[in-house]
Amino acid sequence: MVGKSADSRHLVYFSDDTIYVVSYTNGSWQRNIAHTGKSILSATITRYADTIWLCWKEGPLIMASYSANRGEVWSTPIPVSDAGRVSSPSVWASQNGRICFVWSNESDAGSVICYRSYDNGSLTDSTITISNPEDMASFPSVIAVGDTVLCTWKVGKLPSKVWFSSSFNGGVHWNEAVLTAPSLSASKDPNLAHAYDSVSGTHYVYLAYDGRNKIYFQRSTDWGVTWSDPEVISSQSKSSQFAHIDCNHRGFVGVSYEQFPSGTSLFNDKLKDVGFTYSTNWGAPGSFGADTLAYTGNPLGSIYAALCKVSETAFYLTWLSVDSTGGNTHVFERNISVDYASSINEGIYREREITIIPNPVVDVCTVGVERGLHNATVFVYNEIGTEVIRLHDVSGLEIRLDCSDVHPGPYFIKISQAAENALFGKFTVWR
Repeated sequence: MVGKSADSRHLVYFSDDTIYVVSYTNGSWQRNIAHTGKSILSATITRYADTIWLCWKEGPLIMASYSANRGEVWSTPIPVSDAGRVSSPSVWASQNGRICFVWSNESDAGSVICYRSYDNGSLTDSTITISNPEDMASFPSVIAVGDTVLCTWKVGKLPSKVWFSSSFNGGVHWNEAVLTAPSLSASKDPNLAHAYDSVSGTHYVYLAYDGRNKIYFQRSTDWGVTWSDPEVISSQSKSSQFAHIDCNHRGFVGVSYEQFPSGTSLFNDKLKDVGFTYSTNWGAPGSFGADTLAYTGNPLGSIYAALCKVSETAFYLTWLSVDSTGGNTHVFERNISVDYASSINEGIYREREITIIPNPVVDVCTVGVERGLHNATVFVYNEIGTEVIRLHDVSGLEIRLDCSDVHPGPYFIKISQAAENALFGKFTVWR
């Protein structure tokens, strides 16, 4: 997902022959087909101003396309790479308008990380190799801050290692790659984020990845020349993988990931849930709290969690749930708000929760909110996302919710009102 506000967000997903972009504008979701083709994999999305960019693998090529009207009309696809054994594209739009692409390119000698950018209306003339040809490099992630481009990737088959490199002139020249955590026996699937502390003048580069069923975090204050020691930020009583990180410029750092019971197969999606943990102190050592589950009690499982910042105070956590019996894939999201009412520099975090009493619910419960509602709408969904209750024009601090006509099981509540971030909660009906 990418977005510039809670009311302007875009989500990408794909099948073997179609890429879809779902856009949230004017209070509703609209799905558009961005591209049709063959052998499509790994579609990713970024945004510059009001233009959305997509990048994906299609057959032997890395391709890109853009839309300047919320995904309704798309440009002719642009071949970013030469034909080859390419995979794992990542794309990022810098605030200066440069669109940065990285991907893995395999040959008989090994696999390398490649970089190319789209600048001033056209692609740069040539592809630049970032990593060493003999390294077996794959799964890169790229971000950019002006002319500074940062890239991380994993090297080798399992057990693999995470590497990092930087460029300070738009990707024309790259600094020598560094191994971020030499002491770790295994690390993979890295993800990057950047924050700037205007008070201290410090640029933070954040790195999250998984290794041996744990989520690790590192940070750098010198653009990746040196890194802090790797810190485990996920629950060590469970297994975790596929970290995704985002942050703001006020000290908040959030990391989402898949989590599943230790000792179970990582291929059993029905046992997975979305893990999430955060720091409000620029990712300082020991500042991440205990992780929480975003969506418990889902018998279909929750996978592929991703965190996206849409403003300095609003983030969205998205994930998938696959119904293999019905052949449907459900996309869920949860809003996470960051409240700086006490002091901007303190970075006080507060997830806007609601209270539900009693819980479990037999017939009727009372839903309480921290701030008074005015003409809000209340939605209740069952475990597969079907709406079962809707209340209109709700005001005040408490809501009487009659659940006598719904079946026993887990439910999710969403409260929406104009110009406010939605509130979310969950409860169980039991009889």
